[in-house]
Amino acid sequence: MRILLFTDSYPPEVRSAAVLMQDLAEGLVERGHEVSVCTLIPRYNLAEKVSRKGLFWYTNWENGVYLIRVNSLPVHKTSLWIRGVGELTLPIAFLAGSMLASKPDVLAVYSPPLTLGLTAGILKYFRNIPFVLNLQDLFPQDIINLGIMKNPLIINFFRGIEKLVYSMANKIAVHSEGNRKLLLEKEDIPAVKLVTLPNWVDTEMPHRASILGFCKKWGLQGKFILFFGGVMGVKQGLEVVVQAAEKVKDIDDIVFLLVGDGGAQPDLKKQVKEKGLTNVVFKPFVTPAEYWSLLKEVDVGILTLSPDIKTPVVPSKMLGFMAASKPFIAAVNKESDAIAIAQASGSGKVVPAGDSQEFAGAVRQLYQDRQLAGNMGKQGRDYALAHFSKASCLDRYEQILTELKRQVL
Repeated sequence: MRILLFTDSYPPEVRSAAVLMQDLAEGLVERGHEVSVCTLIPRYNLAEKVSRKGLFWYTNWENGVYLIRVNSLPVHKTSLWIRGVGELTLPIAFLAGSMLASKPDVLAVYSPPLTLGLTAGILKYFRNIPFVLNLQDLFPQDIINLGIMKNPLIINFFRGIEKLVYSMANKIAVHSEGNRKLLLEKEDIPAVKLVTLPNWVDTEMPHRASILGFCKKWGLQGKFILFFGGVMGVKQGLEVVVQAAEKVKDIDDIVFLLVGDGGAQPDLKKQVKEKGLTNVVFKPFVTPAEYWSLLKEVDVGILTLSPDIKTPVVPSKMLGFMAASKPFIAAVNKESDAIAIAQASGSGKVVPAGDSQEFAGAVRQLYQDRQLAGNMGKQGRDYALAHFSKASCLDRYEQILTELKRQVL
């Protein structure tokens, strides 16, 4: 089967989305399929400098995957207006890039950005190529909730794109049952079109990773380390971490390690400086391999979402903590399906999004009760092995794509 995958993020970018899509592409190649990936020329969320190879596009092969990298206007780390225009032009760039691949039997689209679904819709109707929309975030609802998008005309415009893409998709895959129920109830999408397909994690990566001495390099030896790694955006609501750090600064051994970058990072650094905190440490992105090594050296993972996020989103880094046997503290909204996973697995502490008092209390509890923290880590790994293994999730993804191909034969 020839498969074309659309995603705006792919390694060497180190976002969780990039790793997921690489796992999907290379996993499908291992199953005997011909896989092409159309993605952006890397410029965001990089752990190391990457040389540009083309002005508008370039192609190369990586681990059996044919990569088509296209250029675009800025879509990250820029103003809302420029990002909006950039995302609206993405369908043109990806449509041109798709012409560089052999005609696929099926398409898989990672969203966000939702506008990539427009390109898939064009290919569906003009080239008879069915597609599955892998819907991670509910756009534009999330940024409406955050107060970023307020203009009624713009909201209606993107609502129209949302409904159009949902109607064109042959299948819509969501990563939790809560997201499926939300789409059924609020978007009136036929149940037959919706499938629940959890995100996955490579449960073998923690065993392959070696100790690289990050704690020694960064002067954190002997500290109780609470770790966040990834994009630091408005959606993450990391202010609660800074506020909690202030509440536990009486314990010298505790440090909050924030690794990554993003639009909210400058303001977070400003808050730390204004509060005079020495227990919050910022470091740049590390590579995916280094990330797993770093996880070996920390004590507790951090998951946060802005209190304004009202959808059932599950932060994907949660699965990494579970696979690495690390307990976590999740500051999430009551709608998040992360709560159900944490409760079912016994893998972490859940506090209300934005509640720094509860967050600080959870930090103190895990600091004082190392046996509890260890048990949570073990239970998390057991649950990840049973429910989120890469092999079982990719098998399900392959099944969905195979069914779509049969529909047009």
